[in-house]
Amino acid sequence: MVDKPMWTGRMRGRRSLYAAALFVVVVTLLWGAKSQQPLQASEREQVKVQSVKALTFGHQIKSLPFAANVSASKHAAMAFRIPGQLRQVYVRMGEAVTKGQLLAELDPTDYRLAVQARQAELELAEIGHERNQRLFAKQLISEDQFDRSETSLQVAQAQLAQAQKDLDDTQLRAPFDGYVALTSARSFEVVGPEQLIAQIENNDWVDVEFNLPIQYGRHHDDGDKLTAAVRFSGHSGRYTDVTLKEFASKPDPDTNSYRVTVTLPRPQPINALTGMSAWVELGSDAPRAQQLQLPKGAIASKHDGDTAMVWVINESDNTLEARSVRLSSRGIVLSGLDQGERIVAAGADRLFAGQQVRVWEREGGI
Repeated sequence: MVDKPMWTGRMRGRRSLYAAALFVVVVTLLWGAKSQQPLQASEREQVKVQSVKALTFGHQIKSLPFAANVSASKHAAMAFRIPGQLRQVYVRMGEAVTKGQLLAELDPTDYRLAVQARQAELELAEIGHERNQRLFAKQLISEDQFDRSETSLQVAQAQLAQAQKDLDDTQLRAPFDGYVALTSARSFEVVGPEQLIAQIENNDWVDVEFNLPIQYGRHHDDGDKLTAAVRFSGHSGRYTDVTLKEFASKPDPDTNSYRVTVTLPRPQPINALTGMSAWVELGSDAPRAQQLQLPKGAIASKHDGDTAMVWVINESDNTLEARSVRLSSRGIVLSGLDQGERIVAAGADRLFAGQQVRVWEREGGI
């Protein structure tokens, strides 16, 4: 006969084991269901930048990247036209300035005295000329003497105007709105004429200068539409609102390349300053647009009929924007995309609107 307390203990142990196994199964199922749910907004913010492959719609452009230097489109080297001692420099590097703002000033004492002396000389010349006019009218002096007095008056007038101009030049003012890029003098220093005092710049528009090897000069010489994009070092954006500003028609004999300058509005997320580096991608549009057939991985979702949703990559910040496109029976894009726009080429169903991506590019090797 089995002992009742021992049998009861064994039954309780089996029940505890069954309960623990059931708990593990339930937790596993709940965890799997949660992992299959779409990301919430707060979770999406924690997703890292996703690497994606991209396709370009429209004219297929062969990129030609060239190292470039950035500079502000408007810049001025500020200097006094006259020598003197600096009374004060009123601005510092990096400070914003407005047109006409006083930047620096020379001690005006000597130039103010020069104006007073020239004023006295002019008054004396005017008195002498008036007297000679009366004498010449009575034919008491010769015509030569009268001409000399008239010339002396004109010289005195010019000397006074020059002295007044020198006095005005003791003040150095900003020629346009911008910022102080550089200062190279301090208060109370004695400076010479044309000696650099400050560099003023305005980078609302920026110039990007690069050397174009002579073998690529046909992109300009053939009259094809010049297509360019600029990437600033350290930033992921790609900016295509670029205008050709200067193209040297004669190559540099030392580098065997043309000096090319393109300009564009300063991108708002970037404080593009003189001396920064960038990359310029040049291309020439093909004679005709090539058709773009969407791979399956580029379709985020398929709608009824001939429409589908794809992800367009925003060139300024590399974020994703949903776009509905119309397709042919073979999956060729008929409408919905603009020339030059890039879309995600694979894994579109795993991405979301506003996500930041990094375009994957094959690295060159040996």
